[in-house]
Amino acid sequence: MSSWGTDPNSADQKPNYLLDNEVTKYRREDSYATNQGWVMRAGSPATGNGNINASPEILVAIGGLAGLAANAGFGLEQYSAGWPGGIILDSTNGSANAGDDLLLEAGDGLGTPNVTAARFVTAIPAAGSSKTVTVEITWDEAVTVAGTPQVTCVNGNEGTGTGRTCVLSYVAAGSSANRKRFSATNITVAADDVITLAGADQLALNGGTISDTEMGGTAVPVFLDLSDITAVTQTIA
Repeated sequence: MSSWGTDPNSADQKPNYLLDNEVTKYRREDSYATNQGWVMRAGSPATGNGNINASPEILVAIGGLAGLAANAGFGLEQYSAGWPGGIILDSTNGSANAGDDLLLEAGDGLGTPNVTAARFVTAIPAAGSSKTVTVEITWDEAVTVAGTPQVTCVNGNEGTGTGRTCVLSYVAAGSSANRKRFSATNITVAADDVITLAGADQLALNGGTISDTEMGGTAVPVFLDLSDITAVTQTIA
């Protein structure tokens, strides 16, 4: 199964039969990394089992895929030349470098969970107030949320008037191991507004945490940057 691997860009590491398509049963976004290997989310249509509390179905076994240590992983470190001729490892998530490994082993796995996709879950049918907007953010590993982190969708205010914003808070309902939902019910939009998710900015923790489930607790904060994700939009009717 040469199409499988341990690159942080996990979308390129999954077999062709898993599609980047929310309509199909075999969704790429429902597959994620654990320390047992690549698995399919429990309760997803592809498993044939609607029990969301069942054990995830292992698609291919790769031991330690999700990372074996809190400060290790392909998604966490980058190499740079050090003096005199050594190697310096710098964290790529904007945090301090204290405690980083001097050697990055192949068995360290993916390390810090990376955002791989973002989408709108609910459509916005027409202009008006008190509209419900729900989006979903996908990571390549299972992540644990505490508190109410937020994500802001950019409103271009193409319609009449200005100042309309779209700040969504984490909701457990509809969220799964590696796909977390954010929603708000008091959104005001105008006709012709274009709401954009991803392509810029990052998730705001808002006093909460989003952490690597495999490591337990809050030892490994996940990547929150949405700037590398292809932007998706909703145009208000």
